[in-house]
Amino acid sequence: MSARAALTVVTISALRANIVLRRGDLPAAQSDAITAIELAPHLLGAEFVGLPVSAAVLAGLDRDESPDSLRLLIDRTGVRYDAEFMPYALLRYASGVLRAAAGNHEAAIEELRGCAFDHPAFGGENPTMLPWRSAAALSLAELAHHGDARTLAADEVRRAQSFGAPRAIGIALRAQALVGPQAEQANGLAAALAVLAPSAPRLEHARVFVDLGATLRAAGQRTAAREPLLEALALAARCGARTLERRPRA
Repeated sequence: MSARAALTVVTISALRANIVLRRGDLPAAQSDAITAIELAPHLLGAEFVGLPVSAAVLAGLDRDESPDSLRLLIDRTGVRYDAEFMPYALLRYASGVLRAAAGNHEAAIEELRGCAFDHPAFGGENPTMLPWRSAAALSLAELAHHGDARTLAADEVRRAQSFGAPRAIGIALRAQALVGPQAEQANGLAAALAVLAPSAPRLEHARVFVDLGATLRAAGQRTAAREPLLEALALAARCGARTLERRPRA
């Protein structure tokens, strides 16, 4: 395969992996990401795998792969941050989410905040590209830094609503609800559902259904919790999100 053909295949596979990831087709995202990861290092160099590795990590977490195995994937490809190469902003975001999944919230917050300085135009300012503020807010809440978490989540809601993309708004509203006062969580999650319902990203829709069902169940509303949990289970199964499926089943 010529270098030009290889670059075309790697680029298209990497971009498609991220597109179908956003739509919630996790098996397809993994397949395209693996294609790009396998071709790029040998034909083009490790610097071309930042974008597909990011997709593979984010899809892998929802496909129930362990954080340790996904960290090894990053290490094995030899990919490193490069502030001059825009796809690496997404790699930084994926790595931060991965650290949070491993329970290392301090490191997650530090890495996610770095997204603001790596190519501000590529997600640092616009949560439609990188919803790093939502992810960092959830980690801040895990560390009981509730004030900082709510400030960051509110900032992302404002930015997302200003741009107007439903997926970004739904992600931001979900985070704001989860880090906000417990008494307001159900209403906040319902607002996120209203935004996501007519949009294509099924995975984000499923996450909110899970959280709403869990919130209602924790409040003793077991009958009311059943419907959103069943919806979450169906959507998570459709997306191939094995990690997410476990919560409504439980």
